[in-house]
Amino acid sequence: MEKGFSRMEKGFDLMEKSFASTADELIDIQRDMATKKELEAFRSESNQNFAELRSEVSEIHKQITALEEQGASHAGFAKEIDYLLARVARIEKHLGMSERKNVSV
Repeated sequence: MEKGFSRMEKGFDLMEKSFASTADELIDIQRDMATKKELEAFRSESNQNFAELRSEVSEIHKQITALEEQGASHAGFAKEIDYLLARVARIEKHLGMSERKNVSV
């Protein structure tokens, strides 16, 4: 019977060590874990940062829209310039000016 108690005591010792190890791990986790106050501060800071980002994205969107509008108002100029260059080429040909000199604008 003494053998049985000896085994039981060893079993209890192992369980006690296991519980102690688990308790130490829980203490480590609690020490490293964020508190509710820290989480609330993080959430508040994150919300503020997201609000700033939304504002910046909105401003960028407005600027892009303005640039698109400016670009749209200038879109026809390229076609007009091409048309005028073609007319100049025809006039030069008609006048016998076959060689075109490079002129810097």
